[in-house]
Amino acid sequence: MDKRFCDFEDCDRDGTDARGTMTYCATHAEEHDANMRTTRARPAKHILQDALEETGAFDLCAYSGRAMCGDKCLGAELNGGVGELVAELMHVAARLEPHEITQLADALRGMRADSLGRGQIVYFPDVPFTANDDEPDYAELSDEDLEQLGDHGRTPAIQEAANQELLRRFQK
Repeated sequence: MDKRFCDFEDCDRDGTDARGTMTYCATHAEEHDANMRTTRARPAKHILQDALEETGAFDLCAYSGRAMCGDKCLGAELNGGVGELVAELMHVAARLEPHEITQLADALRGMRADSLGRGQIVYFPDVPFTANDDEPDYAELSDEDLEQLGDHGRTPAIQEAANQELLRRFQK
């Protein structure tokens, strides 16, 4: 019987663990499994969120708008108005594939807006918000941390999200 070696790049250890068509040593088998868990755990972002992030012009958040009963969706805090949002997205759309432009247009058709007192937020009830690794999960924050963010968050959208989570907890 032929001896199998690890299929990981530049590894010459004995391969003992089969993963599909690949064979790994014990060390690289664990690394492979950890990478697969991380990859599966992170859902893909909607094309609209990718496009808004690419512009770098908006603070994005998970937002629960009117009549959403606490459900969260993609929200974008506007600094210069809806016209700025449209102009920025047009620049991104010029580089997209036709099916991606259709998805972007469909998402924009469902856009709604709320006033935050000091600014405006647009939100998209049919578009889920996918947090980046550095975005806080408000449901996991303590009441004290939420109160701090609600009073002194980086943006009104973050303040609003923290206050909404506190309100949801209080209503339970």
